[in-house]
Amino acid sequence: MKSLLLYSSFFLCLLSCFEIQAQVESPFNLVGPKASIDQILSENVRYPSEGLQTQKKGQVLFSIKINEEGMFDSLLILESTDEIFKTESLRALAYLESNWYPELLEDKPRSRSYLLFFKFDAFLNQPSPYEEREQAQKLIEKEKYDKALKLLDKLSEENPYVAETFELRWEVYRQLDQIENAQKDYLRFKYLKKEFLASVEIFAIGRSRTGVPISF
Repeated sequence: MKSLLLYSSFFLCLLSCFEIQAQVESPFNLVGPKASIDQILSENVRYPSEGLQTQKKGQVLFSIKINEEGMFDSLLILESTDEIFKTESLRALAYLESNWYPELLEDKPRSRSYLLFFKFDAFLNQPSPYEEREQAQKLIEKEKYDKALKLLDKLSEENPYVAETFELRWEVYRQLDQIENAQKDYLRFKYLKKEFLASVEIFAIGRSRTGVPISF
């Protein structure tokens, strides 16, 4: 997990009480010939300082057209909940475009459009979605499928664009012999892998240093 420690004053009187940790979901630290789209974006997107100061959340969904040479052709904003997140997402995409090469598509076809999603979210004294997916994976390994399903249902509602969530829930449904639900999640997983270039989650995590929950 790439972790960037960003301290915010939110209110000066609370500065010594808690810290905000902005994270992007990527276990890598690569920008170069072996990098992926997820890795490049995760290394170069930041939680806007204004969003940290107000605990603001938001998301931005893009459609990106790739030409027949496998290069960026055009970009369309399909959804944006706030200007500050749109600006930061566009900045990260500009960096991606400047470092783009056709091999980043891997086995994806050229001459078509793909979706790309940024989700900015803030949490206080609670695990991030990345940590919850790891927890769900461990529950599956321990064959605690009902608990894993409850957690994955929550994650799928919070962010319906993360393929790994549906891949994990597909496995849970399969183990529970819920064939119809398993088929739906498998199709959703395949759709997300096919249609999305990346789904990047940026977390601002507030943790109380005293152990006392703090409301923003």
